[in-house]
Amino acid sequence: MKVGDLVELSAAGNKGNMNHRVKNRIGIIISIEMMCSHFRHASRKHPYGIFWFGNGVHPGGNVLPCSRREIKKVKKDRKK
Repeated sequence: MKVGDLVELSAAGNKGNMNHRVKNRIGIIISIEMMCSHFRHASRKHPYGIFWFGNGVHPGGNVLPCSRREIKKVKKDRKK
C-alpha cells in the first residue's frame, strides 16, 4: 500500500470497536509513518494515516491511524 490508495476496513478492521464510525466508508492513505513524534506509541502498530470521507467520522477529525491488517484496498467496482 502507498500514499494515495483508496481503502476500506478489512474483516479485521470491522471487528474493532474503535472503527465503528468508519464502517462502510472509503478512506485515502495520506501518510505512512513508522516513527511519528506525536503518536510514538501508536505509530509502530498503526502507521497508516487514513482520511475517511464523510461527516461525523471522529470527534477529533477524519484522520485516524490504522494498522495494515485493519484496511484493504477498495475494489474497482466499489469506487462507483
